[in-house]
Amino acid sequence: MKTMFLFAAPLALIACSEAPVSNDADVDVAAPTNVGQPEGMPTEPSPPPPAEEPVVNAPEPAIGETQGGDGSEIALAPLQPDDAADLPGELACGFRLADARQSLMIARADVGDDARGVAVIRNGGYAERLMARSAGGFGAMERGIAFGGRGMTVTIDRGERRSGGESPAYAATLLAQRADGAERRYQGLWTCGP
Repeated sequence: MKTMFLFAAPLALIACSEAPVSNDADVDVAAPTNVGQPEGMPTEPSPPPPAEEPVVNAPEPAIGETQGGDGSEIALAPLQPDDAADLPGELACGFRLADARQSLMIARADVGDDARGVAVIRNGGYAERLMARSAGGFGAMERGIAFGGRGMTVTIDRGERRSGGESPAYAATLLAQRADGAERRYQGLWTCGP
C-alpha cells in the first residue's frame, strides 16, 4: 500500500496542475500581463522614461557685474586727487572707463627689469595700494600686468591702440578679483606715459 501511495502522489500533482505546459514560441512577450488585477480592468501604461536634462553652459561673466564670492559687490570708485600723490616711480599708467575723466586705478614704476610697479585703487571708500605681481618695471606695466594687495588682485589686459602721441591710450579690461572668489570686469582705456 505504501508503494502504491508513493507512486500515486506524483501523478496526482501532475493532474492538479492547471497551467498547461507551453513552448516558448507560443508566448507573446509584447502582450501585457494582468497579474493581480480583476478581469475586465484596463491595465495602466508604464510611465515614459524621464527626459534628459539639457546641458547648459554657464554664461560668461558680463562686463560690469560682480560674479561669485559672498554676494557683495566689487565697486571700484574713481580716485580722489590725493590718492596717487605719493606713489613712487618715474612713469605712470592709468585705467579709466571710456566715458569717464577720472581714473579707477593709477600705477607708477621706474624703468628697469628689476623694478616693480605700485598702484592705487579706491575700493569700498578707501584708497588701497597694490604691488605688481612681477618685476619688469614700466615696460611690463605698460603692456598690462597684475597687481595684488590685501584680499584683492587687479589685472590689466591691454587691447588695441586707440590713440597716438607720447601717451597712447589702449582699449583694456580691468579684472578685479577678491580673495573670496568674487570678480568684476571693467571695460575702459589704459594710458601710459610721463
